[in-house]
Amino acid sequence: WNLELFSMNTSRFIMPAFRFGVHDLKEAIKLIDAGVCGFCLYGGKAHEVAALTRKLRAHAGKPLLFASDFENGAGSQISDMTEMVSNMGIGRNNNLDNARLKGNITAAQAKLLGINWIFAPVIDLHARPDNPIVSIRSFGSDPKIVAKLADAFLENLEKNRVASCLKHFPGHGDTRVDSHLELARIERPLAKLEKNDWQPYRALISKASSVMSCHLIQTEIDSLPASLSERWIKNILRQKLGFGGVVITDALMMGAIVQNFSEKDYLRLGLIAGNDILLYPPEPWSAIKTLNSLYEKKFLDQTIFNAASTRIERLLGRLEDSAAGAMPAANDFLNLESIHQKSALKLAHECLAWPHGRARHLPWPAGPLRYLEVGNKKTDFIPSGEFWSAKTVGLAVRQAKPALRHLIASMHDKAHLPSFAKILASSGFDLKPPQNARYPKAPLLIGIFHKPRAFSGVLGLEPQDIEKINAALAVNPRVPSLAIAFGDPETINQLPSTLTALATFSDSPNSQLAALKILTTAFSSAKP
Repeated sequence: WNLELFSMNTSRFIMPAFRFGVHDLKEAIKLIDAGVCGFCLYGGKAHEVAALTRKLRAHAGKPLLFASDFENGAGSQISDMTEMVSNMGIGRNNNLDNARLKGNITAAQAKLLGINWIFAPVIDLHARPDNPIVSIRSFGSDPKIVAKLADAFLENLEKNRVASCLKHFPGHGDTRVDSHLELARIERPLAKLEKNDWQPYRALISKASSVMSCHLIQTEIDSLPASLSERWIKNILRQKLGFGGVVITDALMMGAIVQNFSEKDYLRLGLIAGNDILLYPPEPWSAIKTLNSLYEKKFLDQTIFNAASTRIERLLGRLEDSAAGAMPAANDFLNLESIHQKSALKLAHECLAWPHGRARHLPWPAGPLRYLEVGNKKTDFIPSGEFWSAKTVGLAVRQAKPALRHLIASMHDKAHLPSFAKILASSGFDLKPPQNARYPKAPLLIGIFHKPRAFSGVLGLEPQDIEKINAALAVNPRVPSLAIAFGDPETINQLPSTLTALATFSDSPNSQLAALKILTTAFSSAKP
């Protein structure tokens, strides 16, 4: 490629989103013709994703980047593929083999689909339980363990020629708000951030293909968010920490950016700061037009594009052959995913935990089971696109344009999982309403579905959830009861300390099946 021609096409530094069910192939082809570097993919079925990546590559006639947030495998985004347990589940046991297996499966899944860039691993520390966006996405609070497990994960991505991405720089662990909604402030002082949160970066920065800069403010360094700050990216990430690979912004459609900066400003500042790729601007055609105008009017220097071009080319050169094969045969795909499913189920079993020694009342007596489920619903929307559940979210959505409101709504489509009640009923459990006094001796099972969700702004049990649980417990406080946290284990600490509790660290189907095995064993071993 002619580097000068390459760098003159400013569209090359934009990566739009492609959401199945929202965007269409014709529009994606037009964006490829305009020169974008590739797409970040969300949702879809496996065959749809594989067909899209191959059609767009064939049309482009040159290497493209296809990325996705496969933090827990392809099933994190794609409904008919295997999803694995969260990083926190693996961190709980501090098992390198499990981290390697997760990375290996993720790489194999990505290559099947034609995806060559995974926005993982998350190396944020689990610094505060009330952080609404990190939680189970983190390997843990110990930076040495986080670095070790993330290393094992990304090693298997990179050796399979799938790019890894360390996120979210400079560290999203010690924050109180979700940057999807508003600018997040790093609470800890710079000295503590450097000592703890940057340890994983120091350990992994020479091994990872990319780093994602995040919309975080730490005022000792800059009043601008790190994603738009030269001090953070050029001075600290590139010079002080020595990273020479691709830097990509976190999604620019997030509330932290669109509520505080104009399109012209965040595009200009993002590239001047040292990012190579601008991820997911809310309106890609407008972003392309604005970026071209900034270049033509000399608000952006040619040297910026030359440096970014070199790094993008280097990345593409390593990855271009890794996802260029033919569409996988249906039987081959099913066979491989069957193997992945077995491995993921084994991982889910190994990551189960009884927090704070709460395994007290098993085995249970056989018979009917009262079941209560909380949190297993996607965020509610009113017709205009506003959220019912959180004022801050409602504000972010009200300020967004209609097309963006639709995209935000679609981000929650996968938040509604098959109810654990359905799994229990199909396995022969006789389920009764949780507050049914006709069955006062029936054990009580509580399924809690709470995990970090983009644009939710909250984490943990809501007051109405706790009220429902207490009412169900009050039917007969003497019968065995068990709460299963399908996601954030901190929800268990909001419940009475005498309550038996199991943590799965995930709401994936595999983690639900692992929990089912515990219950099946408990009932089958109970005395009649």
